[in-house]
Amino acid sequence: MRGGQPLDINYFTIEESMKQLDKMGSKGREVYKSIYEWDNRPYDILWPFFLTVFLVSMISNLYQDSIGSLFNLIPLFYLAFDYAENYFILRLLRNYSKIDIVIASLEYILPLTKLKYYFFYASATLVIVGILKLIISKLFKKNNNSNDKKTYKVSTKKVD
Repeated sequence: MRGGQPLDINYFTIEESMKQLDKMGSKGREVYKSIYEWDNRPYDILWPFFLTVFLVSMISNLYQDSIGSLFNLIPLFYLAFDYAENYFILRLLRNYSKIDIVIASLEYILPLTKLKYYFFYASATLVIVGILKLIISKLFKKNNNSNDKKTYKVSTKKVD
C-alpha cells in the first residue's frame, strides 16, 4: 500500500476514509482486500475468533459468579462487530468503483470500528481487573494464613 492506512485501525470520517483508500491505489486496495477474503488469508477471520475464545475463557475463570456469565457476552459483541466491520470493508473494496456502495459501506464501517474497539477494551479491562483482584486476594489470603498459624503455649500449671 502506497500510504493509505487500513480503515479498521483508525476512527476516520467518510471523507478521510475515501482519501485513505485513494492513497492506497488500486494495487494497494487489492492487497487490502486479500486480507479479508477467506480464500487468500483467513487472518482477519481466525484472529478475532481465537482472541474471543481467549477472552471468554479468561473471563470465565476470573469471574465464576453469576455476573461472570454476563461478562462473557462482552467479547462476543467484540467478535460480532469485528466480523460485521470486516464484511463491510470487503464489500467496499469489491465495489470500489460504485461510489454509492462505498459511502453506504463506510457509514456502517465507521461506527462498527468504534464499537469493536469499545468491546475489546472492555473485555481486556475485565481480564486485567480480574487478574489484579486474584493477585490481591491471594496476597491477603497468604497474610491471613500466616497470622492464623501462630500458636500460643498456654500453661496448664495450677497457680495457688
